Amino acid sequence: MIGCTVLTDIYYYREEDWLDFYFPPGLVQGKSLDESSEDGKRVWQHLQAWLEKQHVTQQAATFPHEPFSLVAGQASHQIVPIKERRGQGAFRVVILNAYKRRCCVTGERTLPVIEAAHIQTYISPQSNHVQNGLALREDIHTLFDEGYVGVDESYKFIVSPRLREAFENGRDYYKLHGQSICLPDQPEMIPSRAAIRWHLEKVYVP
Repeated sequence: MIGCTVLTDIYYYREEDWLDFYFPPGLVQGKSLDESSEDGKRVWQHLQAWLEKQHVTQQAATFPHEPFSLVAGQASHQIVPIKERRGQGAFRVVILNAYKRRCCVTGERTLPVIEAAHIQTYISPQSNHVQNGLALREDIHTLFDEGYVGVDESYKFIVSPRLREAFENGRDYYKLHGQSICLPDQPEMIPSRAAIRWHLEKVYVP
């Protein structure tokens, strides 16, 4: 059997930021360090210092606390193969923390498959507001962005009949239809109803 490891959301260190750390020869995978150990603490503190330097941790701590309002205009783009989404790393940190690192629909807590979804599509850094986000398992995030599933204004998960029509399937998703999503404990982090209405009107296919 041939295995494959896929890395996502990678930050590359410049050489001057490298940590001088010894790994024994022949180590391929599976090495881990406890944060309470001397080596683990050293790596963790180095990582935190690097994140501060890149302003990711600072952005996450200073995200806006005002209520979310819909963003006017069009998304900004660079001339690159992907859309520029400034602040995306900090947005993921804030959303996953707000939802206790669980999918708000299924309760899934396997972190690599939990994503920070925008309710109103990303337009500008103002879109990266905690009230414009949901923590969703990656397959539900995809269906949410395509309009096959959504959340109504009473915070219930809804599944479009178009899902069955398009793919002749969807049993696992229809089982979730009508159930309340899990919401953040703090009222100021609960999704904006204006954003939810926007998704229902502009994206969701009834």
